[in-house]
Order: sequence, then structure tokens, then C-alpha cells
Amino acid sequence: MTISAVCLDAEPIALDWIFNRQPPRWDFGPTVGTPSPAFEKRIRDLVGAFQAALLEADQSGWDGYKAKRANSGAFMNALSLLFMLPSSTPLPEISVDTDGDIALEWDRGARKVFSVRVSRDGTIYYAGLVDYDTFHGSEQLRESVPSAISKGIGRVS
Repeated sequence: MTISAVCLDAEPIALDWIFNRQPPRWDFGPTVGTPSPAFEKRIRDLVGAFQAALLEADQSGWDGYKAKRANSGAFMNALSLLFMLPSSTPLPEISVDTDGDIALEWDRGARKVFSVRVSRDGTIYYAGLVDYDTFHGSEQLRESVPSAISKGIGRVS
């Protein structure tokens, strides 16, 4: 699989990172030091999950019908959202919706699920179920994780 086969218009550094498992060089500044093994494992897990999702949805009609391929803007927004989460947050299952948006799901068993859809324009659609309580809405991705998203993840974790 070549990098150009998936999300042709995605940012090259992100695709290189996903498909070659070579993260970009982060500038953590002089006081942070080397990332911990736990952080590196989290990054590897995140890269692997994105790689699997993007490979599955690498062309139009990937679902056997009329599904759109993964949208590069949605991919970059989802990646940004996941990097904003605290490192203690469990990673979600990652997939691609039939409209090309990125789907993130925290499924913690019977009646404990939180689903997020990240679009190319930065809109985050979410829905959750905890016991018999349901909640849903939408938020805009900005410089930090929207509180409704943090609370939703917290309710199912």
C-alpha cells in the first residue's frame, strides 16, 4: 500500500506517520525530555487504529455500496481531538463512517457507550448511553476538548 492510495489530499506528514509508523518530530521544549514508554505505546496504538480504519476505507464504495472514502479533513480533526485528550483517557475504537467522517467509539459493555463523529469542518457529533440515560449533541472543535465530549467519555469510562 502506498501512502498516496489513502486520503490523497491529507497532510503528507500525517500520512507518513500513519503508514510508516514514524511520528513527526515533536518539539517538546528543553524541559520535557524523552517521551515515556507509556506515551510511546499510546502513540503506537493510536497509529495502528488509524491505519486499520483508513486502510479499510481507502476508496469510494469500500462498504460495497456508495460509501465515501475517509475524508482527510475529518481525519486531521479526529487526530487533533485525540491528541487533546489526557493520556489517562482510554483510546476509542476508530473507524470511518460511510460519509467519510471519522467515528470514535468508547464501548464499555452493556448500556455504556459513547460515540463521536468528527467531520471535516470540525463539527463533533456525539451520542451516549449510560444505563437508561441517553444524551446527544454537537460541538465545534477548538483549542481544547469540548466539555460535553470530556464528560461523555467520563460517563462511560
